[in-house]
Amino acid sequence: MENVSKKMAFGGILLALEAIFFMLINFVPMNTIFFMVLASFISSIIIIEFGEKTGTIFTFASILLSFMIIGNKVQWFIYAISFALYGLVKSLIERGRSMGTEYCIKLVFANIVFAIMYFVLKSFLTEVQYMFVLFIGLNATFLIYDLFYSQFIRMYENKLRKNISKYLD
Repeated sequence: MENVSKKMAFGGILLALEAIFFMLINFVPMNTIFFMVLASFISSIIIIEFGEKTGTIFTFASILLSFMIIGNKVQWFIYAISFALYGLVKSLIERGRSMGTEYCIKLVFANIVFAIMYFVLKSFLTEVQYMFVLFIGLNATFLIYDLFYSQFIRMYENKLRKNISKYLD
């Protein structure tokens, strides 16, 4: 029972950290994507420490929390459909596949997300004249995001985990 309590407390602390990032989205409009990226990294800690089932619960708690805190619901939608889900998606994709296969699946996911965002948000957008350039730019940005996400996971596993794990055992 004590281990369950520690797991819940740790999850609560990480959700509180995400809440800070969500509040910063409201108050620092120039760095919205940056704070979404930071918030998205948090779910990987839960997945590493407690597995994908707990990571799924945490992710949906994060989406619900972000809905309550992020004032601009367009920003919330972008966070919920892309950044919030990516930790789980990345975990599921990176299961013993070749790197090429992983990147193909990740790009398929990213492009499905981009298409959903485009069709849902197109009434808020101006006419995009160079859709191909936008497509290439979004895919390149996604690959950079994935690279940073992987770097964060490596940093957590190599440097932070040993310090945090002693409180979770």
